[in-house]
Amino acid sequence: MADLRMPDLNKVILGACLTRDPEARMLPNGTAMCKLDLAHSHKFRTKEGEQRQETLIINATCWDKTAEYVRDHLKKDRPVLIEGRLKLNEWDDKTTGQKRSTIEITADRVQSLDMADLQMPDLNKVFLAARLTRDPEARVLPSGTALSKLGLAHSRKFRTKEGEQKEETLFINATCWDKTAEYVRDHFKKGRPILIEGRLKLNEWDDKATGQKRSTIEITAEWVQSLDWEDRGGAGGGGSGGGGGSRSGQSSSTAPPDEPIPEDDIPF
Repeated sequence: MADLRMPDLNKVILGACLTRDPEARMLPNGTAMCKLDLAHSHKFRTKEGEQRQETLIINATCWDKTAEYVRDHLKKDRPVLIEGRLKLNEWDDKTTGQKRSTIEITADRVQSLDMADLQMPDLNKVFLAARLTRDPEARVLPSGTALSKLGLAHSRKFRTKEGEQKEETLFINATCWDKTAEYVRDHFKKGRPILIEGRLKLNEWDDKATGQKRSTIEITAEWVQSLDWEDRGGAGGGGSGGGGGSRSGQSSSTAPPDEPIPEDDIPF
């Protein structure tokens, strides 16, 4: 990033409903922890004018006073507003012996949205500063719509309560559409630091090897900007500082074309 430091930006804001009662526990060191299962529904209209709905299923973990509040006040079906950061959890599958992973939210704030006659807000936003782990995978769909897939890595250093310095890395995929996809295809390469804004999306598919249902969380990008200082003001024009995909004409990012992505590309 030339003389600029890579920002530690990893923020998610989500309005969702609890799909079951919180799972609360107290760790041996006295720390309160709560696990939440969340569902967020999003209605949108395709380019062809068809009304669609998709549901994001994601887990969240909260700690300390936030965990105690959740444990004491929230139950299944309660609508909540959750703010936090994305986290990658990895483990060994005892059945297959393979490495498995999932994206969840580490919650900093949880607020009840039990608003009686008020409608559940369609709030699903993610902001992430990350580096590309590979060159963008670009294509044009049969409908003529441009699509680009990105592999992203976000690293974060932090200190534990015991004073130990640690680092964790989030790996997540993103998909861009239309003009944003064209800009990414033409200007980005592996290792490029970028700022991405979008919404979380659940992708599901059948594992051909095991026959089991599999799923992964990715980002549907609405706006992408280079964080290379030398690239500021480059082609593609965008938000302040330039160097990114324009915010105008981005509706297709939140409502992708009504056209399935080939099975071989899931996951990517």
